[in-house]
Amino acid sequence: MPLVHEFLLIFMLLMPPRTTPIVAASNSQVIDCQNKPLVGNGSGTGITVQGKSGVIIRNCVVHGFTLGLLVADSTRITVRDSDFSGNYVDDNSPLDLGMSLPKGGVLFQNVTNSVIQHVVASKNVAAVQVIGGGYNVIRDNDLNDNRGWGIRLLTSPHNRVEENLANNNNRSCWSGVNSGCESAGLAMVKSDYTMVVGNTFNFSGDGIY
Repeated sequence: MPLVHEFLLIFMLLMPPRTTPIVAASNSQVIDCQNKPLVGNGSGTGITVQGKSGVIIRNCVVHGFTLGLLVADSTRITVRDSDFSGNYVDDNSPLDLGMSLPKGGVLFQNVTNSVIQHVVASKNVAAVQVIGGGYNVIRDNDLNDNRGWGIRLLTSPHNRVEENLANNNNRSCWSGVNSGCESAGLAMVKSDYTMVVGNTFNFSGDGIY
């Protein structure tokens, strides 16, 4: 049996990565990618959860899309133990702290009572964005080395941001190389009553905006 297990593991490692996007089909669905990469061609969304509750997304590695993960109009979603690095990045377009930007690693849009935990997201225009909704937890994630925001909250109150690393989220623009240009480790706009505890936001355009 151990020999069979070894052959199965080698076979899985040699298989080509997935390229077909994943869409949640039902409430309480578990999307377990088993760490098999999902690789895009530079457009589209890797994983989409729309209008669902209780969905769990885990062990996913999503690269090469305009947006790695979109969760919209949903509640009680858990995203954990996954990597959403190497999706859309652009230093040439201006960032607007108050506008929707459906690009980068992870986007929660009108999502409530949900958790993002143990996620890696780097080399995107933004690692994690939460727009609308509220009462979410962003905990213990590695959100370094993006070219815009590590975490952005927009019109989303009553969230908890804790124990995250969001360093070196910087950007170049007309004012010079890595001169900030609205980038930040954490950007909060119209997101009252948010608790920020035990994070690290260093060497970015702003630490906390």
